[in-house]
Amino acid sequence: MKISFGIVSILSVITLVIGVGHVVVYQAVVAFFSVKSQTIFSVLRIVTVLLSLSFVVTSIVTMLYSNKVLGFLYTASAVWLGTFFWLLIASTLGALVLVISRSVGVESMWPLIVGQLCIYSAFIMSAYGVWHTNTIHITRYTVALSHLPTEWQGKKIAMVADLHLGNVYGQAFSEKVSRLISEENPEAVLVPGDFYDGPPADFESLAKPFGALKTKYGTFFSTGNHESYREMSIYTNALTSAGVKVIDDKVVNLDGLQIIGLSYPSTTDVETQKQVLASIGVDPTKPSIVLKHVPKDMGELVQAGIGLQVSGHTHRGQVWPASLIAESIFGEYTYGHHLFQNMDVITTSGAGTWGPPQRIGTDSEIVIITLVNKE
Repeated sequence: MKISFGIVSILSVITLVIGVGHVVVYQAVVAFFSVKSQTIFSVLRIVTVLLSLSFVVTSIVTMLYSNKVLGFLYTASAVWLGTFFWLLIASTLGALVLVISRSVGVESMWPLIVGQLCIYSAFIMSAYGVWHTNTIHITRYTVALSHLPTEWQGKKIAMVADLHLGNVYGQAFSEKVSRLISEENPEAVLVPGDFYDGPPADFESLAKPFGALKTKYGTFFSTGNHESYREMSIYTNALTSAGVKVIDDKVVNLDGLQIIGLSYPSTTDVETQKQVLASIGVDPTKPSIVLKHVPKDMGELVQAGIGLQVSGHTHRGQVWPASLIAESIFGEYTYGHHLFQNMDVITTSGAGTWGPPQRIGTDSEIVIITLVNKE
């Protein structure tokens, strides 16, 4: 993978922002815990510098090389990034209490104790977020489609997105998710993008549990933005070899139900998406489900007669307050089951995570959709 000047520039800005944030945390820890020892000062400074660089450095290295040690270091740095986020919030709140207290003449230890409690709470929140992300929920919806064949009425389809398999989520996670899906006994499995996280990995082995799922029709996949981190065929060839059916910009007919896959590149602008939909031959008289990674630009899908769109990408914000940012971008389609005109739209929060492997205020999930005929 080539690292362009643009990527270097972005990483430089990210490193600067993270570095400044670490200085804030460092200063808060020194103040709250009344650090006086020069030895402790030196250790804290060295640790602060190393931790502030850890996520960006391991991200770059693991985009070029892959082994278990690097995977562990990346995971550790990702966990720290989430911890740092909460420490930054805690430091800001604690500093605010300290400044207000001193401005009104309070010189007791209580403001410092409050600051210490904020720091401890940040570690607790981080630990909870890591634990919670590994609890996968089953979310159920019922969707009515017009002209649904008898063979499909009352039948279930599983949908899961954003597994981000790679350094953080490996073989065991892939097997866990596929096992939970298998227990639901769906007719088919739909994966609308970001099956992989992007960095080098044994992509075929990671996909095998999904290729081996015992369903009537199999597992269907369309690409997300993380499959564009490298040459897309690297990921799609591995999925195909593992037994997963890649349907980028294709339509397949499953006993009268159309399953349509839109590749991530074909959905990056409205005109390209419109051209792809026109070229693949969607039959508007038959019920259809489209796999589309990002829940946006849905007008052309309605015009094509599609009844249900399944999406991921948003992670529902993953960690509060990022959820508020996601909602400001995608509105009600950030998460859940909604209507866009007469088309059903289901957006999942995803099974995995990106960056910090933490969830607070959101759930990791698998979606089970029961199909019924629309009267």
